[in-house]
Amino acid sequence: MEKQKKWRFNVIDVLFALVVLAAVGLLAFRLFGPDLSESAGGDPEDYYVITFYSDAVPNYVLDHVRVNASVTDDSLTRDFGTVLDVQTAPSVYYGVDSLGNTVPTTRDDTSSLRLILCAKASGSGTRVSMDGFSLDIGSATVVRAEEAKMYLTVYDYQKLTDTSYELPAAETP
Repeated sequence: MEKQKKWRFNVIDVLFALVVLAAVGLLAFRLFGPDLSESAGGDPEDYYVITFYSDAVPNYVLDHVRVNASVTDDSLTRDFGTVLDVQTAPSVYYGVDSLGNTVPTTRDDTSSLRLILCAKASGSGTRVSMDGFSLDIGSATVVRAEEAKMYLTVYDYQKLTDTSYELPAAETP
């Protein structure tokens, strides 16, 4: 008759389990935890030109977006900066015609939007951080510019240089 061997934990098994748990916890914290670098690189006192984009914004919303307007997040707690430029173009929608071909069409009640703003921020790689909030290029967020509330995607950001946009009068350091 064969004896069954009982498994007993010893100190080495416990240490190995703790190391594995610590590695999993560190990985989860790095992936899903807060951005611990206040500035994801760069000087937090630098001015950046940040471009938000949307394919379709209703024209009645665009009527409320003005240059020099203050831009905040949806909850009005984070300051994203000041509007430098508002660029609109006809929005394009794609549909299928009766022959199965993909065809572009426009709508009179919406436009595409590039909202260009200036903010005190820091940037590194594809991430821009402002007022304790980080956004990656391609990420979407809800922003307010005065009475206008829009769902926009971060399209681009660049450090403000002497040859780019001029700062609004109130933002001049």
